[in-house]
Amino acid sequence: MSELRRLDVANALLDQAGSALAAFVHSARLGGFARAATVLGMSPSGVAKAVQRLEARVGVRLFARTTRSLGLTEAGRLLLPPAERILAAAGDAVDALAQHDGVPRGRLRLSLAPAIGKALVLPALAGFRARYPLVGLEIDFEGRAIDLVGTGVDVALRTGPLPDSGLQARALGRERLALCAAPDYVRRRGLPDTLAALAGHDLLRYRHPGDGRVRAWPLANAQALPQMLLFTDPDALRVAVLAGLGIALMPEYVTAPAFADGRLLPVLADACGELRGSERWLLWPAGRQRLPKVRAFIDYAVELFASPELGR
Repeated sequence: MSELRRLDVANALLDQAGSALAAFVHSARLGGFARAATVLGMSPSGVAKAVQRLEARVGVRLFARTTRSLGLTEAGRLLLPPAERILAAAGDAVDALAQHDGVPRGRLRLSLAPAIGKALVLPALAGFRARYPLVGLEIDFEGRAIDLVGTGVDVALRTGPLPDSGLQARALGRERLALCAAPDYVRRRGLPDTLAALAGHDLLRYRHPGDGRVRAWPLANAQALPQMLLFTDPDALRVAVLAGLGIALMPEYVTAPAFADGRLLPVLADACGELRGSERWLLWPAGRQRLPKVRAFIDYAVELFASPELGR
């Protein structure tokens, strides 16, 4: 590529960073123009036209389109990483200018593990907004590992082993867990009287969609227990145990209110003792905590999860 052509392409990317480049990046990451349109606040046709303008400027096709799918071409795959960095850098520059006075403000992008995000964080965000009214929120509920820098996410909340990602991290403590079953299941099948007797019951287990592993139960005989009903969606697992499909190991934020109103019954509470589950983590790109809006959310989340009712 000649130097003049190289400069022309670079100028095209910079010119389009606020519209067509964002349409390209979000369409590539989300797998379609309609999904990108929802994030960007545009119409699907507007996103498609923005991508077409970018393709015309750089002189190559970025997507291979069919009636049913949208996939990146080789040129699109090459462009995506630098395009993501351009958008992230542009966002950081805007944030730096907007927050030079130290007041948290601007759009904060959060990526929350679905179960814990919806059950614990989402109800607490009204308090965060009341404390920091100049901070807008954009939230996805994503359980898998994502490129925080490339996708422009400011802070992620995850559970499980700490990923080796080069991200900054803050531990938020481990979940408290309890074995439980619905009254209807107990009427039909009874309660196990020992840990070994669990093997004769219908056990509802969680398989992580990212790595395909069945989540281990922190019990002495866990390896001997059958994997009878597997779920990759934690909310589906919650619905299944409430519906009486079997015995499940659930976080305390699910079991405590359900024990209180009788929708669930404890199973082998004395034999199990205190059960602890996965570690909870806040993750963010290095240096991003210097932004007041990010620092504000990190501090708010640490305060939230330090409360006794959330398992610390």
